[in-house]
Amino acid sequence: MKKYRRWFVLAVFVMSFILVFGVDVGVSSADMLPEVSERETGLIDSEHEDTESADNWWETASGRKRFRLNMGAKSIYDSNVFNYSRDEIDLYDADSNSNRFDGVKSIDDVITELSIIGQMREEMFDIGPTTFSVGTEANIYSENTDRTYMKLKTSVRQNIGKDNIVRGGYTFIPDYFIRTLYDGDQAAGDRYRKLEFTTHAGHLKYWNRLSDIITWWLRGTYEYKDYNEHFQERDTHAFRLTCAMAVKPEKWYKINPYFRYFWNSADGTDDEPDIDSDISRDGFDTGGNLWFYPESKFSYMLGYGFRWTQYDSSNSIEDDPYHSGRKQDRHRIKGRVKYALRKNIDLFTEYAYEIRNVDVKGADTLLEEESILEYDKHVGTVGIAIRF
Repeated sequence: MKKYRRWFVLAVFVMSFILVFGVDVGVSSADMLPEVSERETGLIDSEHEDTESADNWWETASGRKRFRLNMGAKSIYDSNVFNYSRDEIDLYDADSNSNRFDGVKSIDDVITELSIIGQMREEMFDIGPTTFSVGTEANIYSENTDRTYMKLKTSVRQNIGKDNIVRGGYTFIPDYFIRTLYDGDQAAGDRYRKLEFTTHAGHLKYWNRLSDIITWWLRGTYEYKDYNEHFQERDTHAFRLTCAMAVKPEKWYKINPYFRYFWNSADGTDDEPDIDSDISRDGFDTGGNLWFYPESKFSYMLGYGFRWTQYDSSNSIEDDPYHSGRKQDRHRIKGRVKYALRKNIDLFTEYAYEIRNVDVKGADTLLEEESILEYDKHVGTVGIAIRF
């Protein structure tokens, strides 16, 4: 059977491309906010991924298996899929058929997330093993079916001795619909247009094991969002730099602090005479996770994340009131319980609460209401992870 495993990994690679490029998965939504929601930005590199997986990455990279297949399934309940404010939810309840909410079938939703990743480990260099990974992930929305999307992920990881790992990777999300958004360039008629982009993201990550109890890592990410024809002025180059560590003084607990700086530059143009919104912004994420490992098959995690963002719009408040001088903060608390059903099978459940506060200079005189940019939400998850 071993001789067929290489062909199996190759089949996973081919199927990933077929799923991403060959399946028509339309997605649309109707959020009035011009930037991507927190859930969507976290799909490329999140504080949860950066802090939880250090031990698992090390085990996978240094293990003896040449071929590995990771499969996962999650069921996620999101109480506010489009990150609507309280006022917007009231507007939706009053007239859900409005063009403002085109494509929105429900404020909340249940999302099924399916993933498959194939890995192949080769002893190509004397310094350590090389691991090639490729996979795909599907996020399927039960009510808001137009929002369903898929992504492709590939990476190469190189061990350098016993205490260092370097990994480079690429993520691709095609034709990703975000929301229906007001288009000021439209002269007349229905000014609400479908907001859509294709994402290309590359990252480089370095791990170092300082001691038996401390591991730290540095990750740099570049992401390009190519928007559709109606919103080409939003084409964005995004840069993120993350530093994190895992400290495990005792066998029964682990601490994962992290800090990330991000900078987004929106410098596209749509060749229209009207002044375009400028969604350029920068800010930082910080926080951490605390893991507990009692003498059982259970493990527990408590986490807190804080994000601060300021918009760098070069427009005046009169021309761009939603972005000029805008500052916002987001708070997220999270808890997770994981149960090791078998050596290669984990069951887990998770809960998160998230809230965003916004301060806009023009709110008193130019905006309908500042609170239209604020939201809160509850997200619950149950899932299974299987490793072969």
